[in-house]
Amino acid sequence: MKSFFTLLLFSNLIFAASPQLPDLLLIGKDTIYIYHLPINELKKSVQKQFIDNISTINNEIGVSLNLWRRYRGVWELNDDKLFLIDIKNVDNAQEIMKKTFPKKYKDGKVFANWFSSYLTIPKDEMLKWDGIFSRTYRKEEKLTFKKGKLINWELIQNYVDLENGISRLKKDIVTKKIFESINKLDWTVLSDCECDDEYYVTIGKNGIVDKVKFVPYLDTKWQNFWYSFSHRKCTRLIRKKLTELQFDIVKWNGKPYKDQYRIELFYDQKTKTLENWTK
Repeated sequence: MKSFFTLLLFSNLIFAASPQLPDLLLIGKDTIYIYHLPINELKKSVQKQFIDNISTINNEIGVSLNLWRRYRGVWELNDDKLFLIDIKNVDNAQEIMKKTFPKKYKDGKVFANWFSSYLTIPKDEMLKWDGIFSRTYRKEEKLTFKKGKLINWELIQNYVDLENGISRLKKDIVTKKIFESINKLDWTVLSDCECDDEYYVTIGKNGIVDKVKFVPYLDTKWQNFWYSFSHRKCTRLIRKKLTELQFDIVKWNGKPYKDQYRIELFYDQKTKTLENWTK
């Protein structure tokens, strides 16, 4: 029994970590990958009914590693309205749509009048992604909907290249600049406080470091809390030093967001130098 639960946990971790396939959006003759799921904007009860219908009508026996949600929605923008027109990776898509949306289903498609959010179309290189599904690009076309109707279509810039800002296009550039700044502190003193450790450094929405904290590694939350509390001088001094840095602004679908980096420091007592052990 133990081996079964171990296998189940391992399988869940694989599913959670596997990059997922996107939905599809048809605009005229163009087919666009979209990493926003309009189905997720439905009421939870309708979402459940949708998945249950896929399971029963499709008679599925498993879930693909790169499609844990079990389906790929095919959407169409027609006459400034968003429609669900097909479901990929399942059988009997029209029957599933008709059973899930009996009042909305018409002429082989479903008007997505529940959708009051946005979709984005990539127009440049990818800036960031969560490693599984969601992502943002340097330039995007953002389509905003209200109750399934298109109300705005705009080109957005997700990277603000400040005149004196430090580039955030590559992770190693950011971590290098962070280390260079931390290295300017007096480590002959900080090493006595055991400040050489692993830290999470958070760059805020304005491109300024606004948070520094230890990476938890002890056995319990209480031990980690006490260790962080006893070494608060380390995090305070490091954060104060890092606030001198100005990084470029990165946005996620048009909205500035915080970005976290993991930094590992080691102070060599023999050479009296701080080393960057960041992987």
